[in-house]
Amino acid sequence: MARLQNYIDEAYVPTGQEDIPVIAGTLKVEGAVVPALIDPCAADGETLLQLAGAWGITPERTYGIEVNYRRHAALAQRLPAGNCLLADITMAKCSAWAFDIAYVNPPYGDLSTFERWEGYFLNWVTHRLRSGGVLYWVVPYGQVVSDGNLTTLLAKYEIHQMWQTSLAQYRQVVVQAVKRAKEVIADGKLKQIIGRWTGLENVPTRPTQGALTVALGEEHPGPAVFRTGYVPPETLVQVNNRAIAATTRPRTTQWHSVIPP
Repeated sequence: MARLQNYIDEAYVPTGQEDIPVIAGTLKVEGAVVPALIDPCAADGETLLQLAGAWGITPERTYGIEVNYRRHAALAQRLPAGNCLLADITMAKCSAWAFDIAYVNPPYGDLSTFERWEGYFLNWVTHRLRSGGVLYWVVPYGQVVSDGNLTTLLAKYEIHQMWQTSLAQYRQVVVQAVKRAKEVIADGKLKQIIGRWTGLENVPTRPTQGALTVALGEEHPGPAVFRTGYVPPETLVQVNNRAIAATTRPRTTQWHSVIPP
């Protein structure tokens, strides 16, 4: 049922409203320097802006990417023009190490024969998150324990905690992790233990660890590059319609008033 509903939703599974304050409570932002926050699958920006507000992050330091034309239109009303992209993530151009916090609730499903969207988004945001940056990865539990994703998490992050969300039909969990300053070799035995002997029933339904604290010593500029060459289908249709209108001979009343001999 969850898989079917996922396709009905166009792989869009918004964060449950009851889960947002729970997520917000697992992080504290201290100091005068405002961190940079990104959501690469931001939808209409509802979750992104609620989290930003809870953490005291201004819209000027908040960034979002959304591929859906209508959802992006709503997002664009909430963020500065240069801070939101209408883009397929595979065509989004963004500077590396540009963000301090990443909230990632990606589409659930296959990107290709060999790759899923969840893993693609994880790898994409990992290259854009600074060392010491905080990751929130919201995915079905099966994607956490899949070999490739688990390797990435153990090698590039220190996992702080994981808990289930209210969306039980998707077996959805939140992984909260801190990016390592230096990548390590993922522990093969630990991977095996996690992959074979843990199940969703062992994952707590609420956060169990204290809140992480983000306190930046100096302000970092936003991404130097944040753009895309993606053209949404809706725009192509509009351009095509204008081209047809420009090349189609208009009707006139004179044509209809011609009386045949």
